[in-house]
Amino acid sequence: MMSAKLSHAYELLYKAVCAQENRVITAVWELLGHPTLFVDQYFHVVSMYPGGPTGDSEWDEISRNKFINQDKIYRTLDEFLSGKEAFYQPFFADTGSCAQSPKLFAEVVQDGKVQGHVIVFWEGAPPDQEDFAIVSMAVDAIKLRISSRIRSMGSWNLALSTKLEDLLAPHTPPHLEDLACDAISRTMPPEYTVCVATIGALASQRAFAEYAVFELQQLYRNVICLIYDNAIVTLYGGAGRHGSGAPMKETVMADRLFKFFEEHDMVCGLSDSFSDPRQLRQYYRQALLTARLALKTGNADSTTFSDLMPLPIFLSVLEKDTPETFIHPIIFKMREYDKTYGTAYDETMRAFSFNMHNKDKTAAALCIHRNTLLYRLSRISDIFGLPYEDNKVAVNLLCSYLILELGQFGDPQEMGQLTSDERR
Repeated sequence: MMSAKLSHAYELLYKAVCAQENRVITAVWELLGHPTLFVDQYFHVVSMYPGGPTGDSEWDEISRNKFINQDKIYRTLDEFLSGKEAFYQPFFADTGSCAQSPKLFAEVVQDGKVQGHVIVFWEGAPPDQEDFAIVSMAVDAIKLRISSRIRSMGSWNLALSTKLEDLLAPHTPPHLEDLACDAISRTMPPEYTVCVATIGALASQRAFAEYAVFELQQLYRNVICLIYDNAIVTLYGGAGRHGSGAPMKETVMADRLFKFFEEHDMVCGLSDSFSDPRQLRQYYRQALLTARLALKTGNADSTTFSDLMPLPIFLSVLEKDTPETFIHPIIFKMREYDKTYGTAYDETMRAFSFNMHNKDKTAAALCIHRNTLLYRLSRISDIFGLPYEDNKVAVNLLCSYLILELGQFGDPQEMGQLTSDERR
């Protein structure tokens, strides 16, 4: 027959699961009388009670930082587990690294994946069987809240990476998309920015990516990070509107992400900022195209979508057509003429186009006298009959040179190739 204590625990935890706000951890504290916290798979605090200092130095540090030092956790797991377990059963640790601050540990496993850990800071006599049973019931309650996808989960952000994936996936049902938007907007403030670093398909590359995701989650509390379609995708909030202050790449978080990936010999691309989580997929594509372009152009530094515009537009265009389809024919004639007579008309027109017809800047870029530039432009007009000052012709030439610049770094069709799902 169930004891009165366990019967009360069932009742209290059931009410906690059904509550509009998360109260599972609060219920555990009420039942056991010990400070309790729940952390996600990256040891970031999801919920803790009491929320403030208790006088325990370790608890107070966690309360301030909102995450647990992963080295301490792994040291404890190594001390009390054999290392062979895929997942661990609830256990009590009061020796070794936990001698000064005993703890009861329980792991939350859902669908074959570790979703988080319940940790009870224990004082006094060791826990008995009923205490272990209550913690196991709390784990079941947490799993129920996760699987039920309650709309009013508030800051219960255990499945944020799953919700990010829901917004990235092309065929997510509308009701799950609504839940994902609600959870993300509650957890982090706009403006949002997407950072993408592409990875290879080798097992070793994916293993490193898993480590990078874990490390990012440890370093920064205001990011959601996962591996999606052979890329590390990171969403962060509070970026500030692009253009209303520092440039996007000079914001603090952008700088930190750039440095992180550069230290790991990876190049990342950064999207523009946006305010509606429903726009996440299109800005993910911005960041993905930016990362691909940065790699293909041999850019050693990470960069932003705005820095590379309008090249990403041409990258999309070249998915189905060859560059030659869009190049002004005069450019090929100038190149043949230069090859035959040793002139530099194509180089001159390219610099003239890229400098928006500013003659002083063009002459400086080519390291020639302004009169020399004027002579060359006159000869181009005479030899090829090119009305380069005509607005439409000028735009055509500029676009042509941009496409050629993109094409010289590899096969544009291969570089820009996206699956039909990605084009949604």
